[in-house]
Amino acid sequence: MAHNTVAALNFYPSMAEEGGNLRLWSHKPTVADRKSQGVETTGYP
Repeated sequence: MAHNTVAALNFYPSMAEEGGNLRLWSHKPTVADRKSQGVETTGYP
């Protein structure tokens, strides 16, 4: 079991002249999430 939190960042340096939207979200997969995606024994976190 991993004991560290992993963070990912998607950054887009180009955007429309009128501006853009910043969206932040946090998701920590549950055992059920990992099992449904077939990564209960592989993958990270």
